[in-house]
Amino acid sequence: YRSTLAPVTDTSGTGHFDKDVLEISIAEATLIDMSVKNAIVSLDNIIAGDGHANISLEVGGALPTVFKYIAAEPLALNEEKIGLDTRSVKGRADLAINLSFPTVKDFPEDQLKVVVEGKLNDVSLPDVGKDLDMKGGPFNVDIRSGMVTIDGDGKLEDRDVTFSWSQYFNPDDGPFASQVTAKASMDNAMRTRLGVNLDDWVDGPIF
Repeated sequence: YRSTLAPVTDTSGTGHFDKDVLEISIAEATLIDMSVKNAIVSLDNIIAGDGHANISLEVGGALPTVFKYIAAEPLALNEEKIGLDTRSVKGRADLAINLSFPTVKDFPEDQLKVVVEGKLNDVSLPDVGKDLDMKGGPFNVDIRSGMVTIDGDGKLEDRDVTFSWSQYFNPDDGPFASQVTAKASMDNAMRTRLGVNLDDWVDGPIF
């Protein structure tokens, strides 16, 4: 379906061709080491040319594998765009992925439409800021309109935290490049890690 993307194997499903539209329904399959289900691939203008592809699927598997898949062209959601060291991330992802793009060899990047929604569980995100590690889940993940957002309740250096993290793939597309909002208990040690010195006014945790 695209040479740069990992192949789908062990596929079970049905196909239908009518009025120059090919539709393939996949009940189950394997993508690298991820499970795939409820996938639909629709290709129009097969004979006429200049068609369009619409792909929807549900995938589940290890987070590093998910990041490996979406880093390939034409998705190209690599470490630089996502803003994470994807090789160090741990956990499981269960995602619904929707793709839409022209069925031509080279198409403008803005004609690729990607929407990803789902949950991340048993997550470890190293160095989310100031060498601090985030763990926990389930976290919500949403990728669309040139931006990735992850939010939920977790542990920041073993402290309970509710957070939302967003990053634009292209910093010029939004009002910020990357943004984190969080609610957590901040004791003296954590404030020092974050470079916030309130020792002359506060002693102990702030909620």
